[in-house]
Amino acid sequence: MLLANLINLGMNGRRTEQRCVWGLTALGPGEFSLMQYPPDLVSRAYAALGALIAGGSEIRFCLVCGIPFRPKPRQGECCGPAHQSTYRGWRRKGKV
Repeated sequence: MLLANLINLGMNGRRTEQRCVWGLTALGPGEFSLMQYPPDLVSRAYAALGALIAGGSEIRFCLVCGIPFRPKPRQGECCGPAHQSTYRGWRRKGKV
């Protein structure tokens, strides 16, 4: 319980005492992602510490479709093999 209180207090902004704000970000048509907007760098560090303790799993956004996914070992920047192939083609053509 002490660690949870420490992290919660650390997520307050140092100068403004503003809390971390959560909001939606549009990824594409009809696709949204929950994003965190900490007021300062120290608050971001505490939020990252809390996320590591809570789950410890990495989440990436597919560079082709924008959908969040949990990468498997040795997985690229995309959610699946088809999108990884599409992304490699884009890189070769200079679209990325």
